Amino acid sequence: MIKLNIERMIRMRGHGNPLHYLQEQGFSYRACYIMLKGSVTLVKFNQLEHLCRLLHCTPNDLLEWTPKEETPEELSLPLAKLLRRGTYSPLVGAIQGIPPSKLDKALELLKKLGEEE
Repeated sequence: MIKLNIERMIRMRGHGNPLHYLQEQGFSYRACYIMLKGSVTLVKFNQLEHLCRLLHCTPNDLLEWTPKEETPEELSLPLAKLLRRGTYSPLVGAIQGIPPSKLDKALELLKKLGEEE
C-alpha cells in the first residue's frame, strides 16, 4: 500500500508539531488532520507542490510503500525505493549529542552533503 507520510519529512526538517506547522503554512485543520492521519485518498497537485516547496523535497520523499509481502519479487520492484524502515531520529537530537568541539566539523560535513545534489 502507498501512503502519504509527510510527518516524517516535517520532523526531519526540525519542526516539532506537524499539525501546527502545516496550519501556519496555510493548510486547513481538516486537510492537515487527514494528511497526518494517513487517511488521504486524494492529493491535489497544488497541495503536493506546496508541500514539496515547504519541505525542500520531491513527491517520492513524501510517499511510503508497504508491500503486502516482503518477498524478493516484491522487494525488486521500483516501488521498493519508497520503503521506509524503522523510525527516524531527528537530526536535531543527533546534533545535541555531538561534543561542542566537533560541531564545526559537523557543520562542514552537512554543507558538503547539501552541495552534492
